[in-house]
Amino acid sequence: MNKRHFTVVIGSKEHGLYVSSTPSSAAKKVVSKLCSSNKSKKVEFYLREITQGSKKKTYGPYLGEMKKLKTPIELKGRIIRYETIVHLKKNMKGGLYKCADNKKIIGELCVDDESGKYLGKLKCEIECYEEKLSLELNAWRELFAWSADNLPNNPIYCKGGSALGLEVLKTFLNKEPSKHNDYLGVNLLKHKFNDFIALNLIKDWDFTMIMSEEEKRRFIEKAEKLDIQNQGQTISILRYKKGLQIGDDYLLELSVKTEQLLSDLELPLTNLKFEVNSTNINLLFEIVVMFINDDINLHKMRENLNQLLNPIIVNGEDLVNSIENGLYVIKDSSKIETAGLSSNLLAIIDESLLSLRNNQNNQNNINPLTIKQFLITQISEPDRLFLRFFQKNLQKSKKITQFYLDNGIPLPNWLINEKVLKKILEKIYSFLDYLNLYINSKIIIPEELFNIAKDNSKKIKQIIREFIENMETLFININLTRLQNTKIDKNLIEKLIPIDTFLKLKKLSLDLRKNKENKIPEHIKKIKEEAKRKKLELGIINTEPKFDYSFYLPGGNGKYLDFLRYFLNNILENNKSINNNLRNNNSFFYYL
Repeated sequence: MNKRHFTVVIGSKEHGLYVSSTPSSAAKKVVSKLCSSNKSKKVEFYLREITQGSKKKTYGPYLGEMKKLKTPIELKGRIIRYETIVHLKKNMKGGLYKCADNKKIIGELCVDDESGKYLGKLKCEIECYEEKLSLELNAWRELFAWSADNLPNNPIYCKGGSALGLEVLKTFLNKEPSKHNDYLGVNLLKHKFNDFIALNLIKDWDFTMIMSEEEKRRFIEKAEKLDIQNQGQTISILRYKKGLQIGDDYLLELSVKTEQLLSDLELPLTNLKFEVNSTNINLLFEIVVMFINDDINLHKMRENLNQLLNPIIVNGEDLVNSIENGLYVIKDSSKIETAGLSSNLLAIIDESLLSLRNNQNNQNNINPLTIKQFLITQISEPDRLFLRFFQKNLQKSKKITQFYLDNGIPLPNWLINEKVLKKILEKIYSFLDYLNLYINSKIIIPEELFNIAKDNSKKIKQIIREFIENMETLFININLTRLQNTKIDKNLIEKLIPIDTFLKLKKLSLDLRKNKENKIPEHIKKIKEEAKRKKLELGIINTEPKFDYSFYLPGGNGKYLDFLRYFLNNILENNKSINNNLRNNNSFFYYL
């Protein structure tokens, strides 16, 4: 009889491995194990089957105990004094549960309910997840099949972290295929597979496709009939109405665009993709289920990957001359895509690259057009540069590089090459320095206006108003808003602000305030100080009031104005970094 594998579930914890031919015989092994040190205790538990290829069904609840025999039994030289007693229990502690229709997060799909049909939460979670996943996958299958029949010239691609992770995994599994056929080889692969999992590349599963507005209308119309809704704002992002989530991220989603711009593509590393259609979608969904269930069949995984990722594609490679050292390489200026940046900002980028143009003999130098497009792409959505590039993508590239080297795998051209990394970072910093110089040059406040003997606030405000207008033009079409809620090195953000000028304005305001206070009679000062002390004691006020830079800023809204107001009042005035550890291993400065 075939051996089956089970784990024991008690409360919310699952542990152990029990091999047996049936759940009941496995349950006896559980009781023997759990009661080995205390024969008088009773145990309550479930069993969950984890046998490869099984439906991962949950059995129970069980109640077990060790019962002392009246007459010990001698068997093959052993004295048996206890009998293992196990039986199914109708009412298990923990209450009844039901699958909640409005719950989406895997692991949080069930709720307490007196009318629920599940006697334990784990069993409810497993069956609820399987039911919801089946409905969602079927809806996507039908949409992909419809698209293949009605939009045959608009391929659907799996992209992003999942495509990257699967390409790394496929390359690793194909390195030594002979190891799939022997016991030691399989165990070694499983051990190294854990190193792959530690890279944390696959979190959710994203798809993308490009089509005309009319095709998009038809596609979304069909999707909505399958309960797949457009939930995007600036671009169309389709998600199943009751789609499962892994934390805050949807398990599956599909973005629809009408064009692919080079300035939308951060790095080759983040833009790997492979085609998914009605023919091979089941191969992909088998992989999705393996990862969700944490039940990986490496042999089956390798077979599926070799069919799916054939070939892997770098999105946007048709828009450039080549992919080298982890960058989109441009040798023809007509291929530059400016992302609607202002002429002044483009001029700053060009000026910062002059030294690169004049020194191209070093083999580690980068083509100036290549780095120009890189900077345009990064600064057009500045969180790409300040957060994703420094704190995520560089780290990701370094980890994958090390994984490849550890396993004797040649490095692909889409990985950031460590040999040119320092040159890339130098050019980024050079650009930020030139940008900061330009910004500071647009806010010149004459020294005489800092005289505390006279209130020059109106003149200063007018200068700042003109500066803000200049900056709104400079940063046109740049999404500065996303920097406000992003963990970024304060030192980098300061490159976008004339920080010294505003610190001088703060000092001026405090000096004016102090000068005004000095003119207050002493007895009035004492009354105010006593009132302040009592407010502190009563908790009406906590500390000294913070300085409000908004006094000098114009009213209203604007991308740069909102960003400046937020940074000055929330970051600078609090004297804190958006990222408290400025020089940790994820910091820009770490790489320089």
